[in-house]
Amino acid sequence: MKRLIVGQPLHTKDELVFSNASVIGVGNSGKSVTYQIRSVYGNIGILTEEEVEQWFNLQPLNAEATEPTVNTTADGFSLTVAAAHAVNIKEFLPGDMYAYEDEGSRGKFNVGRNDWSRFSELLCL
Repeated sequence: MKRLIVGQPLHTKDELVFSNASVIGVGNSGKSVTYQIRSVYGNIGILTEEEVEQWFNLQPLNAEATEPTVNTTADGFSLTVAAAHAVNIKEFLPGDMYAYEDEGSRGKFNVGRNDWSRFSELLCL
């Protein structure tokens, strides 16, 4: 599994065990990566990579996979993610830190050079 970033939507494989959730924090002890998640009901928990893979899909079953991508721009950097992921990121980060472009099934965050360090730190990029 690729490392997840803050805001990543998690789609449950078994709604009797977990509801849909999103990543709200990433921890790295050097030995393993853990993810702090918040369910749609507001419950918060910490799961290992293996547990995330066991209980969640990273995109809806009927959706095309969209990997987060970072690109250099003339003014700084851009982050492109799936539309559902973009919605979660906009909830976590202050709007004055980026300019957002809706690209249909994807969203693009344009971030200036001065704000990129903090932006990427908050998303655990």
